[in-house]
Amino acid sequence: MTISVLNRYTSAVLATFPGSTLAGASFSGLNVSDADLSNQDLTNTVFTGCNLSGSTLENSILNGANFFRSNMEGCDLTNITSDTNSDFRCCHFQNVTYDAAFNYVYVAFQGGQSNDVSVSSGATTGLPDPSIPFYFNQIGTNTTGAFVSLQISPWTGDHGCEVVFGQEMRAFGYDILLVKLDRGATTMSDWVPTTADFLALQASFLDAIDEMKTLYPGRFFKFLGNWYLGEDDVRDIGAGAALYGKNYLLFQQGIERIVSQRMWKKFHIVLTQNWIASQKPNSFYSVRYFETLYAGWTLNIDDQPNIGDSVHLTAAGEDVLGHRRYLSVQEQIASE
Repeated sequence: MTISVLNRYTSAVLATFPGSTLAGASFSGLNVSDADLSNQDLTNTVFTGCNLSGSTLENSILNGANFFRSNMEGCDLTNITSDTNSDFRCCHFQNVTYDAAFNYVYVAFQGGQSNDVSVSSGATTGLPDPSIPFYFNQIGTNTTGAFVSLQISPWTGDHGCEVVFGQEMRAFGYDILLVKLDRGATTMSDWVPTTADFLALQASFLDAIDEMKTLYPGRFFKFLGNWYLGEDDVRDIGAGAALYGKNYLLFQQGIERIVSQRMWKKFHIVLTQNWIASQKPNSFYSVRYFETLYAGWTLNIDDQPNIGDSVHLTAAGEDVLGHRRYLSVQEQIASE
């Protein structure tokens, strides 16, 4: 006895499996786009790395089903049954139809240079919400090594925009994970995939992804990115500024490979203070041009109160930036 998976539109056979059920079957790595997997018992079925784009799983049982790193763009997931062993980490979710009960957990990746490290930010008003999971690695210096309660840096007493951003996301009702991976005094070329800094960032991010399943078991995840301007590239009259666009795209693509999701229109770039414009002729223009061209959303903090026009953001400036990022994410979510 065999069971066939059909194209939901043409009824063409996409795959055939032995037995009378798809429970426990392995679709791993298969291309079964537009598949009709509705009204099926898919308990413990393996879909890792599978292309399910455009497929319907309506009314199916997905208890223990593993979709890790699958392409689920355009899938219909209404009225599914899942449990805490169902694995939806790092799936590409775009234009997915699902029930309200399966609202996304937003994984907010934040990275960059010294302003992200927050070397001069000082304390913030009020204590961080300890219910928000927070993963932090200052590459080569300090790391939590695992998700901990959202906190001011235990090493320096500093904080970044993640505190206000995370707390406002939670207050609005979103589930949120914060992943902060950074290193000061670097250029965009330092973050191109295969470089030491990027590989260290990647290792930490993969560790964080492994933990996501235990923090929010059986949930859908979407990633949001936030990246601070590479100020040292602006100081460079040569290749730094000229290659910023190419290197930034390579970096963003590297992040997208880690999370298996496109972050276009979900990736913020932070435009820092105008003081840097005087460093080298045309370099400031070159860097900002590529940032606004390639980033999905830009946060310009030049004209914001309580920030100042200096190398590093103040505590108040970080809090303003966190609030602006929250408002921008709200706008993104509303537009989807």
